[in-house]
Amino acid sequence: MELGAHHSAEAERIGQLASSGEQMVERLRRTAFLPGAVKALNVRLGIAEAAELLGCSTNRIRMAEQDGRLPAPPESETGRRLGYDMPALLNMRQVLGASPRRPDNAPPAIITVQNFKGGVGKSTVTTHLAHYLAVKGYRVLVVDCDSQATTTTLFGFNPHFAIRREETLYPYLSIEPTEDSLHYAVKSTIWPNVDIIPSNLQMFDVEYELAAAGSGGGRFWRRGHTGGAIP
Repeated sequence: MELGAHHSAEAERIGQLASSGEQMVERLRRTAFLPGAVKALNVRLGIAEAAELLGCSTNRIRMAEQDGRLPAPPESETGRRLGYDMPALLNMRQVLGASPRRPDNAPPAIITVQNFKGGVGKSTVTTHLAHYLAVKGYRVLVVDCDSQATTTTLFGFNPHFAIRREETLYPYLSIEPTEDSLHYAVKSTIWPNVDIIPSNLQMFDVEYELAAAGSGGGRFWRRGHTGGAIP
């Protein structure tokens, strides 16, 4: 009886430690991710940088501003040009015919950033690659498959408070899926031309579900059908 009482007390103590740990993690999350915080995009380019990205001369941009085809960038109180933001740069591409065009019925180009080792820069590479392609004028859809959701965070979303499991890949990849298309999960980001399918920690459940299905001989890659494609 004494041994049983000792085990019961020890189990209660472990439960209290676990509860205290969960409360500490929650406080850290709220400190690091303010629930109401909204990330903003504050990037401006000079005319030389804009011309290089567009593949044209600075004179062509100035002439378009002079004849009214392009608006001039805002100025400071001292009259200094503050540069072009991302929407202005994309508008330049449209006006000057510098946007990359692909046939309307062409399948999307898919780039996968993958490594089974953690901390090797997958999220950083994905984010910067998406930024670069968007600045070059391409429409980009980022699909975050990582339950750590670092890429989702880098694009301005709070995966712990602002993203529900139903807004991730989970309803589509689950063993008992509730969605047969990915359109439900696409969200706009602060970067023009970049959308994202976000992730959060609950996506970790999918890894166990798929592994369990695979170990039983199930077709756990069945979700690769064309119904989930997004143009």
